[in-house]
Amino acid sequence: MGNNNSLITYKVTVNRDDSDRIRLIKKFSNDFLYKADKIHREIGLSSGKNNVPDFCSELAVLENSIDTTVDIPKELVSPAREIVQSLWSYYKVVANFKNSDSGRYAVNFESSKQEVVNLSRNYSDILRNYIHAE
Repeated sequence: MGNNNSLITYKVTVNRDDSDRIRLIKKFSNDFLYKADKIHREIGLSSGKNNVPDFCSELAVLENSIDTTVDIPKELVSPAREIVQSLWSYYKVVANFKNSDSGRYAVNFESSKQEVVNLSRNYSDILRNYIHAE
């Protein structure tokens, strides 16, 4: 389990008696949430800096991983895409901080930051329910 603002809210353990499909889903989910969490933290650390790093390639790779991983259940595809879209929005808020007034930026920053966390928790809940239903 991660801290309160960590995206890794449900770390799944691969068990010997898991089917190959469940193992793949668990591995994808762990990798996806780990990478999303890393990008999320790095974007947050870039806030207020004059030169915000370019996260476009990392976000594109993360988004592409959803489409290129076979056997991801449809129940997880949409929530994963929502996390990536939310990370894009968070990145845009941080990248455009110079063009915003400070009060509005602070509100947009916190709301974008928290939206990613909330969506990842939703993903984790859906994942947990899917695994336990299998």
